[in-house]
Amino acid sequence: MKLPDRFKIDTPVGPYNPDWAIVKHEQGEERVYMIRETKSADDENKRRPTENAKIMAASQHFKAIGVPDYAVAVPSNWRL
Repeated sequence: MKLPDRFKIDTPVGPYNPDWAIVKHEQGEERVYMIRETKSADDENKRRPTENAKIMAASQHFKAIGVPDYAVAVPSNWRL
């Protein structure tokens, strides 16, 4: 699902809203299974420093709350 604008986490460089997530229904509960941020470049040097800082902060945040499957998704790497 596309995450709504109100889904934000605080980072040292401002609020961050990942692009999308997959939610699983397990034992009658909804659990966030994975979260992705879509970028045009896999190379950190081709992204703005603030984007990289938010991605790094988000990675630490989601790991700390038990959502270890957070990553940057690059359409050129998708096997469509």
